Amino acid sequence: MGLGGVELVIAIEETFGITISDADAEGLVTPRILIDYVISAVGSAPKARPCLS
Repeated sequence: MGLGGVELVIAIEETFGITISDADAEGLVTPRILIDYVISAVGSAPKARPCLS
């Protein structure tokens, strides 16, 4: 994974309040896989604050 991919993973982690392991990040090769991963991670993460949108 190049620098752009690493920066994207960091931005997603910060935005959604999740942690993506290096092993998982290597498998996030398409937008659909990434979206499904984030949805599953956010759904199982404890709610830190309500969504205001």
